[in-house]
Amino acid sequence: MGDLTKAVADIFGPEKAQEIAVTETTRAYSEAGRAAADRLRDEGFEILEIWNTTNDELVCELCDLNGVKRGEGWTDYPPVHPGCRCSVGTEIA
Repeated sequence: MGDLTKAVADIFGPEKAQEIAVTETTRAYSEAGRAAADRLRDEGFEILEIWNTTNDELVCELCDLNGVKRGEGWTDYPPVHPGCRCSVGTEIA
């Protein structure tokens, strides 16, 4: 994340660069987890996807879903907004 922040800081400035780095790191992590879950499903496993929130004072209304399973309150994967720090965990049912 630090390398990405440095790479775009000259173009966007330090604050926006940090936000971009957080958002795109979240997106990459989320997509990798989603691909892994899809692969496990293809292998015949029943997968539960569970929203994980960084529980601190920065959590917004959109992200206040910690512990909620997919389909029981969310359908879209993180990041759901710029600066989103959420992730999705997977469990084999």
